[in-house]
Amino acid sequence: MHEIQLKNYEITGILGTGADYEVRSAVALDTGETVVLKRPIPQVITRDMHAPIEARTESIIETYRDLFESTNTLCPLIGYTSKCNHNELYNDGIMQDYTVLVFERAPGIPLVGDARSRILRIPIGIPQNLFTLYPLFQLDDSSCWSVQAALLETEQKFFESGRILLDLGPQNIYYQPATGQITIIDLGDQVMVGDEKVGNRGRKRDIYDFYIEILKYYTISADPPKSIDGYKEPHGLRPVIGLDQEMNEMIRNVESPEVSCNKLKINMINKIKDFEYDDFSHFMVDLTEYLQEVRIRYRDNPELASYQAIWFESLQLLKADHWRKYDFEAETELSKFDK
Repeated sequence: MHEIQLKNYEITGILGTGADYEVRSAVALDTGETVVLKRPIPQVITRDMHAPIEARTESIIETYRDLFESTNTLCPLIGYTSKCNHNELYNDGIMQDYTVLVFERAPGIPLVGDARSRILRIPIGIPQNLFTLYPLFQLDDSSCWSVQAALLETEQKFFESGRILLDLGPQNIYYQPATGQITIIDLGDQVMVGDEKVGNRGRKRDIYDFYIEILKYYTISADPPKSIDGYKEPHGLRPVIGLDQEMNEMIRNVESPEVSCNKLKINMINKIKDFEYDDFSHFMVDLTEYLQEVRIRYRDNPELASYQAIWFESLQLLKADHWRKYDFEAETELSKFDK
């Protein structure tokens, strides 16, 4: 990671705009390498209101310096520019100074695709359902929960360094089916331990927000879908509401609360509501136990063969042209699932 001159790059397209950053694809003129450029949203720059985003950019750079070598889940940051004018590259008439981050292209596919693709009836929730909620392809051991395990391990590294990484929803996680490897593409939402800020709902944002995200996006209390349609829609993407409301809704959505795994989930929800997790490792233990029970329930279901047939049919949807726009070769990535 080093300071970069953008004269070595040429923009090839716009990938999207988030809450703080505009994201574009570019190519290195000397190597042909495809990269991703992130800068503050142009409208914010032109109004000279991008100082908070610049501070966030500095925080991201510092995080990479401190943690990149100790985790294998962060999208590599190639470098960053000095804070200056970049009109020569963007050619948009913006004359204010700002910093641009240059990332490697994330391998794999997002667990939930771009919401705008819904207009084209793309089943953007397929990866999340196949690989995180209903991983019916490998139920003999806990490796079927590789996404949850990687997120826990990453958050533990952050927490030990005095940081809490949030906004770990499936849109910000890329997944490689062949290896089970994840790549986190957005480190913009961090809270420093001991310096937790009051959020817009009147409660300090802290490690409990991470616990909520894990349960909201990466667990589900339902049997596997009985049709392909059940795999198409993303799960849990409604914006997070207040902690109590979120937890109460999770409990209401638990099907068959008398089942052992669902009892464990309700217990975790109640512990979060009552702020009973005084150590990060305690949440890890409870989540691991819960996922183990879910895996066994899936494995021992007398209708497993029928559920798996639907799972494999749904997997074929990832061979559609839409998913080729990512760094993803379906024939290679999905070959291990061939019957």
